[in-house]
Amino acid sequence: MKTKYKTISFIGVLVLVVVAAGCINLTSMSAGNIAQKMQEKYNTIKDYQGTVVMTTVINGKSKVTESDFKIKKPYKVLLINKETDRVIVSNGTIIWSYLPKKNEVLVMELSKREEPRIGFGTVIKNMMKRFDVKLLGTGKIADRNTYILELVPKNKTGESLGTEKIWVDKKYWMPLKIEGKMKILNETMQFTTSYENIKFNIDIPDSDFQYVIPKGAKVVNLDNIIPKNTGLQKAQKEVNFTIFTPSYLPEGYKFSNAIVFNKIAVAITYKKEGSKIPIQFSEQKGKLKPFLGAEVVNINGNKGYYFSVTTLRNSVLSWTSNNLILTLTSPLPKKEMEKIAESVK
Repeated sequence: MKTKYKTISFIGVLVLVVVAAGCINLTSMSAGNIAQKMQEKYNTIKDYQGTVVMTTVINGKSKVTESDFKIKKPYKVLLINKETDRVIVSNGTIIWSYLPKKNEVLVMELSKREEPRIGFGTVIKNMMKRFDVKLLGTGKIADRNTYILELVPKNKTGESLGTEKIWVDKKYWMPLKIEGKMKILNETMQFTTSYENIKFNIDIPDSDFQYVIPKGAKVVNLDNIIPKNTGLQKAQKEVNFTIFTPSYLPEGYKFSNAIVFNKIAVAITYKKEGSKIPIQFSEQKGKLKPFLGAEVVNINGNKGYYFSVTTLRNSVLSWTSNNLILTLTSPLPKKEMEKIAESVK
């Protein structure tokens, strides 16, 4: 692939949704009916490409990103951004990510051959699992007739990104526009995504997904530097500080694994059978900085910060002790997290 590509934002493509072919009366459709139609449409697709324009607004500041994408089922992806010289390509077994400012190519082998998370199929399943779909009415986008659908989170505790609206083309059953919002700490991010020039089953050549590394570019094999799971004893030998662990954990939680990052940080995971969200505990040398919108707390006489990340169903508690920054991430209540933190001595 000698063509000079530019990059794409994963966030922009992650919200891609294809809605099923056919003209029917949506007023009588249930979420299950819509899911079936969407899947039927997706099953007829071999490859697809288009342009996505995403506008994000955080704290009143707006940013617009225009990106091109190509996807060939089941595993091939090409992501391009028109404002930069970055590119992400996957041929189904290897991912290349080119960083033009560093003239560096990150390379990683895919351990699992599975459909890309940015693909329509994954998004369809995710949407139907996490949202209830409702028909709001009809409208027009760029002179095209659309159905306006509302996606309401099934889990009211923040598992989903938040309520979204999708304008679906009546003729081709594809999204022309998506509006939504998500909460990051105490800040709300609003996004609008518009899709243009989407084409299906156009026989995209495999060569588009085979990246040619630029001459003189540095190649970094991520498989050689990504940290691996290990035990606490081995992790202690690989870091230059004493690893502290909680003496208290809620009932059922047990040590799962530890990961060392460049000998200066360690992340420890505790899991509980039947719970999908583990407790993550990390420590590293450094100076703790205030978090935007976080609550100030006191852990054993040390200043810390607590905040809830509702979109991830997690809360974060970070504090300093023994010249280390300690961070606890979990779905547990604040008081329980403070009890765990106070047991780290």
